[in-house]
Amino acid sequence: MTSNSNSNLFNDGEVTEQSLSDNQNVGSINLSSLNLTNGSNSQFVHGHDSHVGLLNVNDNYNVNPSSATNSNLMNSTSSVRRRRSIDVTDEYTDATYKKSSKRSSNQVTDQNDPIIINSSTARVNSVILSTSDSVNQQGIGNNHYDVSVDNNKLNQRFSITNESTRYALTRFPFSPFVLQFKSGKVTVNQVKDELVRHCKTVHQIDIHILNCRLIRPSSNINQYNILIYLLGNESYILSSLPSIPPQLCCIIKNVDLHINYDEFCEAIHNKFPEVKNILRLKNKFQDDIKMVKLELTCPNVRDTLLNDRRILINHISYDITEFLAPANVLICSKCMAIGHFQKQCPQTKETCRTCSEVVDDIKNHICSKIEKCAHCQLNHKSSSLKCPVVKAYRAELTHKLLHLNNPPAATVDTNNIMQNYVYKSSNFPPPPVSYASTINSTINPMINPMMKKLDELMNTMSEMKNQLASFVVKQNTIEQFIIAKQEGDDLIKQNLDTLAKNQFDMKKDVIHHGLFIDCHENLFMNLLLPMFQDVFTFISSLNKGKKGNTLDTDLKGKIECYLIQMNKVKEETGPLDLSFVEKICHDFQIFAQKGENKNGGVLMLVKNFVKVSRIECKLLNVCVVDVKGVEVVRLLGVYAPTSKSWNWQDLSPYVTKKCIIYGDFNVDFCQDIQKAESLSSWAAGNFLAPFLTGMPTSLRSDRVVDYAFASNINITIQAYSGKTSNDHVPILSVIPFKIEQNNVGKNVHWKVFSLFTEYTFSFWEGLWNFDNLDVLYKDYTKFLFLLSARCTMVFPIEKYRPATL
Repeated sequence: MTSNSNSNLFNDGEVTEQSLSDNQNVGSINLSSLNLTNGSNSQFVHGHDSHVGLLNVNDNYNVNPSSATNSNLMNSTSSVRRRRSIDVTDEYTDATYKKSSKRSSNQVTDQNDPIIINSSTARVNSVILSTSDSVNQQGIGNNHYDVSVDNNKLNQRFSITNESTRYALTRFPFSPFVLQFKSGKVTVNQVKDELVRHCKTVHQIDIHILNCRLIRPSSNINQYNILIYLLGNESYILSSLPSIPPQLCCIIKNVDLHINYDEFCEAIHNKFPEVKNILRLKNKFQDDIKMVKLELTCPNVRDTLLNDRRILINHISYDITEFLAPANVLICSKCMAIGHFQKQCPQTKETCRTCSEVVDDIKNHICSKIEKCAHCQLNHKSSSLKCPVVKAYRAELTHKLLHLNNPPAATVDTNNIMQNYVYKSSNFPPPPVSYASTINSTINPMINPMMKKLDELMNTMSEMKNQLASFVVKQNTIEQFIIAKQEGDDLIKQNLDTLAKNQFDMKKDVIHHGLFIDCHENLFMNLLLPMFQDVFTFISSLNKGKKGNTLDTDLKGKIECYLIQMNKVKEETGPLDLSFVEKICHDFQIFAQKGENKNGGVLMLVKNFVKVSRIECKLLNVCVVDVKGVEVVRLLGVYAPTSKSWNWQDLSPYVTKKCIIYGDFNVDFCQDIQKAESLSSWAAGNFLAPFLTGMPTSLRSDRVVDYAFASNINITIQAYSGKTSNDHVPILSVIPFKIEQNNVGKNVHWKVFSLFTEYTFSFWEGLWNFDNLDVLYKDYTKFLFLLSARCTMVFPIEKYRPATL
């Protein structure tokens, strides 16, 4: 609260400020309002709903008190002031107004031109006013009032009273506050004492109250208002004010829109701690402009800034001027006339502010709710600022306030000189409208949508540029991948050619070595060994006498040893070379078991895709493996020479429910009766059934010694009918066996597939021909199949965890 009231006014888009003192018999005072209500709780509430605005002397605006950021000269928010009810005896009523979509350009004429308004119901003290507002004839409600006002001009002259001037200068610095009491009556002295004590204890401020008086109660019997007058010229500032009054504000001009606004504000706060808020003003399009509003808490700092006229921020000098607030219009709450308080009202009856009906008691009046102005008879309330009479009065009041603040300089009396002068308006045509303002007013509404569309277009082009850059990167990656793939394919092709050549050379070497071995085998087996046998037989015959006795016993023993060794050479093979077998049979699993001599043993070969595990067996010439499929089948490879060190019962622990035994048993069921009975008895005891070839398998003895035994499984077996280099014919057998397929997973790189199809689209598009459509379709589907197969990766499923984990 302050006793010095500052008035900020708008005048034709320029900002001026006046600091005036209220000339009254009690000195400078502030008038605050206390609303005392017997409510539910006792609380202290600041009012934020009181505001008034004057942006242009002839424009109608709805001002938001909380929006202090928009401070354009033509679209700035008004200062915050409290609103008065027409029922209180404060002898004035604020003029309310609403925002209108239409804007009129009113001009204020000179005070010396008297023009009379043609309205019998416009009650104003000393009517002297000038305005150019055109008032349309309108029907008000259902009564259809006609307004006898000139449609071209509404000229009126008002005498601006001292009450109106003082009211406009003092009725908006601070908002009112409301005290609500829980129950009981509260006296004026109690309110006065409690308010002084509250300011002392809570805000540490000593205030002196000049007077407190009770105002006539309103329609609510549980509510009454108390006016409080503060004593002296001292300013009282509370820390929790709802807003900063315009008297403590100023404007910084030409602040660049591209500066660092945070640093700018920080520099101002560091240099002037008294600055409360720093707000960038906006124009009517809500765009930032080059004007910044400063809200201060100390009037001395504001006066210093205005006297200096410039402010230095971050080594940049800016112009600084006053911030102007609109003038408030004094309307009597009793008769709705302009220019006096209710106490000074000469009318005995009361006028309804809504329907303008004059009644004896406003409390007993039943309003028709049809709005009718008491000044211009139009369809709005009498306190509305859109009333042309109120607007004209406010324009004249603003003109007077500016004239008081800036009195005209002393001039020479030119009455005698200008006696013969005749004024003609044609000699003084109005200046032409600025081309820039015309262009701006015409183009600005068109530029904003165009700028938005251009911004959207620029954003779209930027996104497209980013997408093209990403596409170029992907294309480069694909090209590098294709080049690497071609190089890899060439390398693989070279390796395949090398392997094919090596395989061909190895095949020739194997054939050559096979021929060489066959030649030597034939030489030794068919020539040398029979020849030596004949020689040894001939020598043995010569070593006998006429009576058949041996002539040389030592020679006979040597010849027998030579014959035995030659027989062993025919029967035995060389030592097993596993390295050679691994090279030849690289796609087989090799299982070998040693024999009873160094060159003997059993060899089993199983394909790699078959799951098989070896069973440990300590018997010589016996190899045992389990083949794992849907069911486990045990295979035994057996070589049973006559001189074997084990018997048939030793094989029983290795026989299972499903078992197959292949081998050379050296037992012919037809020729070797005794051995056959022993073997058959053992096989029957282990539920093994014999499977014979039906033809001799031993080329030397012409016997069937190679066959198989099986348990709980039916197999087919036959002897090989081709040529063989061995003395035994190989046997061929088919086992009905279901192999469990390996659980494998596959992953298709669909992104690579998609990129390849996009990359090769132009190629296939060039080949498109309806005359050869079937062939082209076949080739294209083949290409897609091969591409999907190439992009598919197969992996053992047990090596990867499920997708649910």
